[in-house]
Amino acid sequence: PKGAVIKRSAASPELLTHTGPAVVFDGIYDLGERIDDPNLEITEDSVLVLRNCGPAGAPGMPEWGMLPIPEKLLKRGIRDIVRISDAR
Repeated sequence: PKGAVIKRSAASPELLTHTGPAVVFDGIYDLGERIDDPNLEITEDSVLVLRNCGPAGAPGMPEWGMLPIPEKLLKRGIRDIVRISDAR
C-alpha cells in the first residue's frame, strides 16, 4: 500500500513512468486461463496485475511474479509492458 520494489535494469526506460488501464488476474490459475484469451481487453498501454500470489495468498513465497506478455501483443511486436505482482 505504501510502495513497491522495481528492478530498474529489467525495465524499458519508457515504462518507468507509465499510466494505463489495469488488467487484473486473481492468482496464478486465473492468469493461466486468461492471459492468451483473444477476447482479453489489453493493449500495449495496459498494466498487468497479478495478485494473491505473495506470502499471504499462496504457500510460501512462490516465484510466480514473471507475468508473460499476452500472445496477441507478442504477435504485434510488443516486447515489454508494465507488469506488477505481489509474488517474487
